[in-house]
Amino acid sequence: MDLAIVSLKGKSSEMIARAAAKHFEKVSSFDLRNIRVDVNREGSAVIHEDKNLGEYDCVYLRGSYQYADLLTSIAIALKGKVYMPLDPDSFLISHNKFLTEVKLKEDGIPFPVTHLVYKTEMAKNLARNFKYPVVFKTLAGTHGKGVMFADSIESANSLIDMLEKMREPFLIQEFIETGATDIRAVVIGQEVISMQRTARAGELRAGIHSGGEGRKIELSYEDKQIAKKAAKALKADIIAVDLLKGPTRTVVTEVNTSPGIVGLTAATKMDVAGEIASALYKKTREFIAEKEGNKYLLDLSGVGDSIGSGLENAKEQITKLVIKAGRIILPPTLTENTDFEPDEPVKIKIEKDRIEVERLHASGSSERPKKVKVRR
Repeated sequence: MDLAIVSLKGKSSEMIARAAAKHFEKVSSFDLRNIRVDVNREGSAVIHEDKNLGEYDCVYLRGSYQYADLLTSIAIALKGKVYMPLDPDSFLISHNKFLTEVKLKEDGIPFPVTHLVYKTEMAKNLARNFKYPVVFKTLAGTHGKGVMFADSIESANSLIDMLEKMREPFLIQEFIETGATDIRAVVIGQEVISMQRTARAGELRAGIHSGGEGRKIELSYEDKQIAKKAAKALKADIIAVDLLKGPTRTVVTEVNTSPGIVGLTAATKMDVAGEIASALYKKTREFIAEKEGNKYLLDLSGVGDSIGSGLENAKEQITKLVIKAGRIILPPTLTENTDFEPDEPVKIKIEKDRIEVERLHASGSSERPKKVKVRR
């Protein structure tokens, strides 16, 4: 199988390419800026010099907000031909902070209260009723650029006057008190690797590119589900989700379809590139198997260890049954390993000495059902 990584040739993309060489027969790295998309009566093609990217098995697209239209066009042209961990819609949505908030709302994912405004007068009218501090954001931007804070109505009005000169809409967002920290959670399939980032002195932006310092953090089950749900909403198998964990709730502030992994690798001491490469290989095999109808390709032995190997990934566990208030309570590791999500529909089969819980999927879904069994 062959992999093409299309990116701006940054260090993170190079790390992933090196790791992927252990899995794929051929790994090619292409500069996003040298890609063209051809459309004619016969169809569409994505070309880099003399290479047709439709001939690869997997194409991983990475790039900044400046290339959102190009990334979307490439993904549309290749959809169904190769495996891609990101849906075409994910690029346009993720690179527009307000569209991201709208998508989060549609899928019931918590986010800060947000206003999209254009006119100065409208913004200043809103500013009179804010509880300060508040956050101002441009619609696009990465690495904390375009994020500003106002601690009073006077500073808010100054920011509004400045943003007016850009002649573009901007966001005014609720401030979530976290002690100048945030959480970067990178979702890789059903796994989540996360770090907490702390802003440097005198700074509220906690991102690594803004001088923040990262350390490994293990998210609660609930916070992992929020990150996974955000990834699912964006139709992304690999994506970074930025979380703010306030005193009473956790919210998603932004998502990033092209996350840097250098800081995350240093903070967690994990082989993040290796995990991404392994996930790309596994999903590519599954894509080919479904496309060709070959069930034997789904034998994924030797793909590589999953994150957190050990008892938590065992398919069978021997444990004492816990029953409280007439309810059977399963061990937390089973909940994590099956990837069941709160409130999703399931089918429960009950027999003497046996209980089986199976996830229900929409008709026509190719995803295999997840099950958990309890038997005497």
